[in-house]
Amino acid sequence: MKKIKLIICHSQHQYDSWGDYSDTVNAFTGITDWQEVSDDDFVFIKQNMHYLNRHRDNSSFILIEQDNIGIETRIGAIKDEIEKLKRAEEKRIADEAAKREAASIARAAKKLERDKKALQKLLEKNPELVNSIASRGTQ
Repeated sequence: MKKIKLIICHSQHQYDSWGDYSDTVNAFTGITDWQEVSDDDFVFIKQNMHYLNRHRDNSSFILIEQDNIGIETRIGAIKDEIEKLKRAEEKRIADEAAKREAASIARAAKKLERDKKALQKLLEKNPELVNSIASRGTQ
């Protein structure tokens, strides 16, 4: 047996001047008391909520299931999940920074190689530059 509540949620659909759609909940009404239902009835209601909500103008049903898990356990689980998400986000940011750094180093190395080849070509075309550079180094 499961304990459930049904809530009717009334909402207001709005469009702003840019044509963006928003859905604002105005009120919850028709909140039932906790009712015990069989597991089969619970599954049936849960699987068919979309039929209940299909043709309702500006309102929909929400099904709430009561469980026996204490709020402290829920809060602990929520905190753990938030910390896990924060760590994952920090890792993602660090990985992206490392990729950007590696790409920057690769670009710099590629530019250095191009500059080295260009200097090599210039020195091959103008051997007198080699002598001029060598004579400056000995002075």
